[in-house]
Amino acid sequence: MPRPPTRIDERSPVHTVIAMGRKTEHWKTLAAQFPCVRNCVIDVRRAFTREHGEDTSGTGFDSDVRQRIKMKPAWPIVFEIAMLVLQTFGLCIVLCNHGKHRSVTVAYEVAKRSAALLVSPRYGNGKFQDASPSVFLETVLLRLLQHRDMHAHSSHPLLAIGEVVSNFDGRCWAVQHQLPENDYFDLSAGDIAVEISRQALGHADGWSYGIIIRKGEIYRGRWFPPAFVRDSSQQLVSGVAHFCASLLSESN
Repeated sequence: MPRPPTRIDERSPVHTVIAMGRKTEHWKTLAAQFPCVRNCVIDVRRAFTREHGEDTSGTGFDSDVRQRIKMKPAWPIVFEIAMLVLQTFGLCIVLCNHGKHRSVTVAYEVAKRSAALLVSPRYGNGKFQDASPSVFLETVLLRLLQHRDMHAHSSHPLLAIGEVVSNFDGRCWAVQHQLPENDYFDLSAGDIAVEISRQALGHADGWSYGIIIRKGEIYRGRWFPPAFVRDSSQQLVSGVAHFCASLLSESN
């Protein structure tokens, strides 16, 4: 299980993932005092919508709740983006409505994978609780100050999410151009592409750098041509016209 702190007091930045509810006073207080954190927010409300008749008992600290959330189609994408944000800043804030199920599930699993500190107003000292906004803010204050000092002017690392529409042999292309073949993705129609940066690199549409998700498998850290990718949000997540924008709704 991820390790929840009672207070972050280390002098150096500690990788931290925070689960919060957008409708709570905890988030409103934090966002008002530290607007700089919007570049490390993932808003999962529309990515993980509630199905008709779906059980909403328990919290994301319960294994059955986490398993239910992880079965949703958007889970692999959201999880990788949360990991990306954490790796970029050492801080990731995950939002849902009330900070109880969806955000806690993402934060729990990310903290488990990365050995980061897990912080939630609903959990502390090894048991369920609901800390006041002031007590909660005091818990994470140093980490927020560190983020402000180091990353206040940085952009959110996520640029775009789309579906690969045609195949591309990245290794063959690299060999033909006498470039390192392991620097370029092989793309297959139906892959999900997560773009985190783009450079011209002598190509008309530039080259995107990021993550490819193929049948649940994750491939990281290579280049691919953005012309082979389109925004197919309705196919990625039912009812979400702009999936990438929905995840960044609190970062603008």
